Amino acid sequence: MSKGKVRGFGFQLDREKILLYKDSPAWEKLQWLEEANRFCQKFVTGRRRKIWESIRRG
Repeated sequence: MSKGKVRGFGFQLDREKILLYKDSPAWEKLQWLEEANRFCQKFVTGRRRKIWESIRRG
């Protein structure tokens, strides 16, 4: 990888957000998961999807 080129992403949540999520109902968590899945289906390229699938398979 060339110097200075950043790949991937980072994500952090503070403790309060985690506790709010923990206490939210299951239907709300599933709704969020479905929305995230639709986003990935729409915007993730075929090449990246193949990489993800190979990681899932081990």
